[in-house]
Amino acid sequence: MEEKQNIESNKLSAFSIVLIVTAFLFILFAFFAPYLLTEYSWLMLKDDSPLGDTLGGIMNPFIAIGAAILTFLAFYMQFKANKQQREQFTQQLKEDKRQFSEEISEQRKQFERTQFENRFYEMIRLHKENVNELKIYIRRKDINGLPLDDEVLSGRQVFKNFMYELISIYIILDKEMTGLTSKTKLYLSYTVFFRGYNPQSIQILKKHTDNHNVVKILSQIKNKANKSLLGDNKITTHIANTYNLYLAQSVKHQIMIGQSAQLGHYFRHLYQTVKFVCNQNEERFNYEQKRNYIRILRAQLSDEEQALLFYNWHSGIGANWENDENKFFTDYRMIHNINKDLIYRDFKFDEILLSLNPNFKVETNRSEDPLFEFQDIIT
Repeated sequence: MEEKQNIESNKLSAFSIVLIVTAFLFILFAFFAPYLLTEYSWLMLKDDSPLGDTLGGIMNPFIAIGAAILTFLAFYMQFKANKQQREQFTQQLKEDKRQFSEEISEQRKQFERTQFENRFYEMIRLHKENVNELKIYIRRKDINGLPLDDEVLSGRQVFKNFMYELISIYIILDKEMTGLTSKTKLYLSYTVFFRGYNPQSIQILKKHTDNHNVVKILSQIKNKANKSLLGDNKITTHIANTYNLYLAQSVKHQIMIGQSAQLGHYFRHLYQTVKFVCNQNEERFNYEQKRNYIRILRAQLSDEEQALLFYNWHSGIGANWENDENKFFTDYRMIHNINKDLIYRDFKFDEILLSLNPNFKVETNRSEDPLFEFQDIIT
């Protein structure tokens, strides 16, 4: 393009061509002027006039005019060349500035991306530390009732026990508290699970039911489970059979003591990590790139973690995971790999989320992009 512009600028303009032709005609006319002006002119020239004076006097003006025109043309062409050189210099300067600006912009983007990834992977590292710090202690006794060293479950092992505890509490409330929606019962169950069975949670329970027997039953179950003489801290078979707590048989830790001290910072940090990725400027990271980072984060979560994350949100305690502002479960598929067998039958989680955001975002480079992995397998 630039070479074409140079070729165009080197072509003679119409004005230059006119000047050249005019100068040529004047010079050409100078050779015929002596004859024309002596033979046909009204000027009366003497026959004895010197030949040199005649030729010089007649031809010189026309040659001088042609030379003047050519001299002007030379200056004009030099002026155009200087102007063209200035324009090329200015254009080159603009091009250098543009390239420099692009390089600076690319370096800035690379620096910002590096900063983002450093922080993102640091947050993942902290998430792993948070998981590893989770512990539950199982008090054990021998057959004679003498205490043994506590068994310690740590890391991802605890989430399975947390799930069993939460669902056990829900099943009890579901049987004793009629007339409430499953979502309200989950809120109350999660409150007892998360905050513990204490005066605060008791007040919350009493606000939602007139059946004060619920409080008594929970107290009895907590005491019997946590002070079991069997030495394994399981909910007794009698209580489990009464409420059909088939899951509760696997609860081995002290229940209803409150898990907020352990799970509180776990969920807060996980939420901040997801928010950090999803709220990145679209000019820096597009939707597909954000989804890739969320996949990396989601790969760190076990099945039980994703299930408990759903309960945390649906109970209302962690409502910010999916609301009018945040679409972390639908648009960004934070619980995409959830195992539907871990969700209690009262909760149709796929229908619940789809009803909240039927027009969820999809990746443009995929033909199918369902909300959950099991839907992808079916299709």
